[in-house]
Amino acid sequence: MRAKITRRLLESPKVLHAGEVWDAGDGACPGFYARHRGRAGSRWRYVLRYRLGGSIRHHAIAEDGGGVPADVCERLGLTPGARWTPEAARKEAERVRGLVRAGDDPDAARGIPTLREFSERYLEQHARPFKKPRSLEEDEGLFERHLLPAFGDFRLDKIDQAAVTRFVQERKAKPITANRALALLSHVYTKAAEWGLIPRTLNPVQGVPRFRERRRERFLSAEELGRLGVALRELEAESEVSRFALAAIRLLIFTGARPSEALGLTWEMVDLQRGLLSIPDSKTGPKVIHLSPPAQQLLARLQHLHGEARVFPPVKRRATEADLESAWRRVRERAKLEGVRLYDAARHSFASLAVSGGASLYLVGGLLGHRKATTTQRYAHLSADPLRAVNDAVGQRLAAALEGRKAKGPSALRQKARR
Repeated sequence: MRAKITRRLLESPKVLHAGEVWDAGDGACPGFYARHRGRAGSRWRYVLRYRLGGSIRHHAIAEDGGGVPADVCERLGLTPGARWTPEAARKEAERVRGLVRAGDDPDAARGIPTLREFSERYLEQHARPFKKPRSLEEDEGLFERHLLPAFGDFRLDKIDQAAVTRFVQERKAKPITANRALALLSHVYTKAAEWGLIPRTLNPVQGVPRFRERRRERFLSAEELGRLGVALRELEAESEVSRFALAAIRLLIFTGARPSEALGLTWEMVDLQRGLLSIPDSKTGPKVIHLSPPAQQLLARLQHLHGEARVFPPVKRRATEADLESAWRRVRERAKLEGVRLYDAARHSFASLAVSGGASLYLVGGLLGHRKATTTQRYAHLSADPLRAVNDAVGQRLAAALEGRKAKGPSALRQKARR
């Protein structure tokens, strides 16, 4: 719609629903408009549309209600500490129009791209060459669904901390997504500074609090593992689920490997004589997975399809990989493990059994292929089980000595410690 942009107009529900207002009427600035995303909590943004060198461009001015920088206050004759209003944004739009009439490009003069422009360079020169396909896919999704709709038309130096904070609060219902978007935006500024486009001190993400994420530490008890085993055997007998998918689930349980590592496994990576899987490119780089006797027997019995390099090939034609998720849903339903992820049932359960059995966090981290010790640290509380067994046994021997009773022998103590 077209009307004189005023505070009263922008607060009208009808205009808010329209989403865009172009300045018109007495004292209007040609090309000046305000735009709204239509989401609860979002604000109007002031933009100037202008033509330069035969092309139409959009100069993002500011977000309504945000703080006006001190130099801009001085330039526009505003009181220090002023907030952006329709009147202040119109003054800035008139100033920018003056630069355009003089033949200057208000954006190119500083050489700072918009987030939309820089995101293309970031994906092309950094994400695609250096990130793994799933990380690249996640970055593209975060840009497309979150960062570009919010900040795409703003130059990197025009996105301030207050706007980023509001961006996070608008997504408090999806805290993990908000945190991932923040991390990506922060890295965008890091790369922009590294490539000489902005000062190293410019990063509006710094100081913006992240949501606290609860780490999932779900793992299966001995009774749940028993139900899981029954479900796997029943589904194998019924032949309604791909035997390769069921075998992949078993291998994940025996090794604690990641599902992506099983899906990408080829027979060239399998060395049954040495009991090893050599993964050339896992999440943390090249990795060796040690095969226990049950894992070796599983792979030795598995059918090797002629002309098929993959250990767990897909059943459906043209599928790129075996469908572990649908198979796991069937297994989970049969075993009555509602809500349990395959990652929890396999990787977390493997780690929990290793740690509670007395293995050091260092060894468990090596088996799981953790690059950082802090990743394995989440299982530290489980190591209390063997310590408690030793502590209980020592306490009983001391109590027996104090009471004049015959204490249990060292063999019994070692047996308790092993348990």
